[in-house]
Amino acid sequence: MIHFNYIFVDSPTTHIQSSWLHPKDQQGTHYSSSRYWCDLARTLERGYFDGIFFADILSVEEEFALDIIAFGGGIPRHDPLAVMPLMADATQHIGFGVTLSTAGTPPHLAVRRLGTIDNLSGGRVGSGCKCALCSPHRYTFE
Repeated sequence: MIHFNYIFVDSPTTHIQSSWLHPKDQQGTHYSSSRYWCDLARTLERGYFDGIFFADILSVEEEFALDIIAFGGGIPRHDPLAVMPLMADATQHIGFGVTLSTAGTPPHLAVRRLGTIDNLSGGRVGSGCKCALCSPHRYTFE
């Protein structure tokens, strides 16, 4: 069996500037609207996707920071744990996953947050735990 998951880098632009950008896509203009997130989830569910995975990171890599900030690539980022309940409430079957960094989420808080969303969504939440992806993560919480 094949499962289709949508990997989402949560930002006003895609992680690769304008790649696969459809003229009707509203990621850049409606990013701060809860309606955008609900519509995205419903569209993916209608397309028979099995899940949405938020590839979340807490900072930007130093070597790209000036360009990222200048062009708005990848920032600002919402907290996926705040967006997932909106999307879960708008759908029936699609699952949700998120990367949680151990640099910014203590284990007891991660379990509490994920458990709450998992219970409210009917058991549709999973997570991936990681250490710092890039060096700026180490300094974010020092």
